[in-house]
Amino acid sequence: MAYPRKIRAASGERFGGYSEDGRLDGASAGRRTGAVPGADGRSCLPPCAGHLAFDQQGDGFVRSFPAEARGLHESYLRFKLTLDDVLAQAAGRRLPPWDDALDAVALRLRAARTDWFLAGSAALAVRGIDIVPRDLDLVVADAAGAIEALADVQIEPVSVNRPGSWIAQWFGRAFLHARVEWIAGVDPEIDVYGSPNEYGPRAASRLETVRWREHELAVAPLEVQLAVTEHRGLAARAEEIRDFIG
Repeated sequence: MAYPRKIRAASGERFGGYSEDGRLDGASAGRRTGAVPGADGRSCLPPCAGHLAFDQQGDGFVRSFPAEARGLHESYLRFKLTLDDVLAQAAGRRLPPWDDALDAVALRLRAARTDWFLAGSAALAVRGIDIVPRDLDLVVADAAGAIEALADVQIEPVSVNRPGSWIAQWFGRAFLHARVEWIAGVDPEIDVYGSPNEYGPRAASRLETVRWREHELAVAPLEVQLAVTEHRGLAARAEEIRDFIG
């Protein structure tokens, strides 16, 4: 999932930053929390930090949230506990158990009675295309349902964006075996300024269903995913999709 700078604009205390020497700064109190053991993925900084929408400040990388953000302290604690896995998986040094993550997320969202669909590389993998997703990208119909379903595994507070300021009003990030990122309240104009895309009304009106494990999964349309992949210049992945389509 792409993260335009608009999503990073929230003001407030430092939430969590990690530096090249492994220090982890932050929490709502703004105090240093101590050293974190070296992670397999630490060598991916700063590229991984940029991919995860962290901003560089001095020798560290931070994401900031309002001090009153719901679940700030709990999210920070989970962030510390999962940091090594988050970085190692983002760097490709540790294969994410994306299938276990998807199974668990699907069960949680079903229990919360929340409609959603799968986008990104995982929507290709569940079809049987040979790809290992590094995270899960979800579009959910009800932000409250997603918050309820994933509150105990979120690794940062849910971001609420002004209408029209980003591609969606809500953004959440959790870690449940692998990184799980979701959006809700997608900007209806995204098909005008951000085409092709897998998230907007045009894609949502053409969802496909894939039977995977014990789940009937709604997924982004394959032709739309091919167009997005070609637009991103991912030639090898686009060729795999074409081969799958036949």
